[in-house]
Amino acid sequence: MKRVNSLFFALLFAISFLLKKTSIGAPATTACINNLIPETPGKTPNYWCTWAAQNYIWGQGATSMNNQLLFGGAGLETGRANLNEQEIFKPNGWASLFSKVRSDLIFVVDDGYYPKNDMTALQLNPLKFPSYFDIDPAKNLEKFNNDLKKAGWRGLGLWTRRVAEPDQAATERLAWSHAADILYWKVDTGDNGSKYSELAKQAHLGLIIENSIAAGPFNHGPNNRAATNYGSSRLDMLKHDDVVRIYDRDQPLSLPTSIDRVAALLETAAGQPDAKAIINCEDEVYLGAALGCSVGIFRSPYIGLRPSGDMDIYMGGPRHPKQRMDEVTRAIRWHRIAPPYSANITPFATDTEVLSDSWKCSLGDSWDMSANDKVATQTAPARVARGIPLPEVTAAEDKPWVLASRHQNGAVSVAALGRITPEKGYFIPQADVEIQAGDMPPALGVFGRYRSLTFIFSQSIPIKSKILAQDLAGDTAVDISTKVTIQNNRLTIPGSVIDQIGLSAATKGDLSDPGLVIVIK
Repeated sequence: MKRVNSLFFALLFAISFLLKKTSIGAPATTACINNLIPETPGKTPNYWCTWAAQNYIWGQGATSMNNQLLFGGAGLETGRANLNEQEIFKPNGWASLFSKVRSDLIFVVDDGYYPKNDMTALQLNPLKFPSYFDIDPAKNLEKFNNDLKKAGWRGLGLWTRRVAEPDQAATERLAWSHAADILYWKVDTGDNGSKYSELAKQAHLGLIIENSIAAGPFNHGPNNRAATNYGSSRLDMLKHDDVVRIYDRDQPLSLPTSIDRVAALLETAAGQPDAKAIINCEDEVYLGAALGCSVGIFRSPYIGLRPSGDMDIYMGGPRHPKQRMDEVTRAIRWHRIAPPYSANITPFATDTEVLSDSWKCSLGDSWDMSANDKVATQTAPARVARGIPLPEVTAAEDKPWVLASRHQNGAVSVAALGRITPEKGYFIPQADVEIQAGDMPPALGVFGRYRSLTFIFSQSIPIKSKILAQDLAGDTAVDISTKVTIQNNRLTIPGSVIDQIGLSAATKGDLSDPGLVIVIK
């Protein structure tokens, strides 16, 4: 009897141990039995960037302000002036953002942290960062980095401007970044980001170098599309840099602008074995989740702090991104399950059908003053897919943007994202979407809104399967088996169920669209 009991308890302990160690699409050691999301922070090169937040500082608490001073050179200078340690570490400051996913994110200090007029110094300005003043630049950065890690962030990243040709000074700055354990360089408007990458790789520094295509706030190619060639260096970036950013977009029409730029970069990388860079789609976090791109988050939750209409030129437009903070949590937690992957991996497809969004920009909707009081239009493929066929989309009238991927670990993601018109503002047209998902995936990521969503697999779904679903902003899965339809190899989820589960952990007042993970067990 004692031997039986010993075996029983040994078996029970082994099962318990394995359950605690098992998670979806991530290394073992991470998830609870009722939580489909790994607890271990991701290692994807995702970051939050200070740029929009530092440009929202000037004018806070004033009784009136001249909104014209937010634009052009004056606006750039006020933004640069307000990047300092006080704004980062004060109570409810920037270091306190993104509590659920802060440990996944690199904290990138943008334009303005450096000594005056030296954009490529990669040193902290002692007047703005007096707590980090030492004769050794590496020690200053290391201390700052450690304080961010203590606040829960993954680590520190640095913005820098390109230089005509990296020299001995660049080599020295790479060395002290390595000594300070800096994770990331965000190289702005830089053909020579690739040169930094070569130097970093030659020295085995492990530093992530991001380069960026040359593009304006809107796509100005034929028919309001992304230019077919961003410059002769586009392929070179994809081959030599770790990350290639789609560059700044204007918020009102950011979705079509970003979709078209991502599609253009995927086309450039196709069939190029060395084009291994990850594409960074900036603040379009659901695009990043659905198409395997990293994200550079701009938004913050700070609203209502300025007079004269509370203008925020980097966060304007009808989507109100500063009231969509839950989307960040959902996208980043999905990346724990299905990390972004290289631009050249897996076949990709773009729709021959294109959609166009338009918006008449009021003052403050755009950081480009020339757009004020004009109707802007941006066009992109209606559908983009990586690793799987283009989804089938059926809608009575307008169609949503539909993006889908099969990731490197087999997980499948899909997003049905909203449109913008001067008449309706931001809205997601209701559509029936079908995905040819291939082999049974370890997880399904669903973002946006649908009339219905159907996954079609290569194999029949086992009769006694459980369908578990969880808001990616929450911590507990629920069984939705009785709320879905299973027909042989087809799983159909009503849009109402996606809305219900995908917003079940929503922050009060948050405007985010749904985002959930589904697992078939």
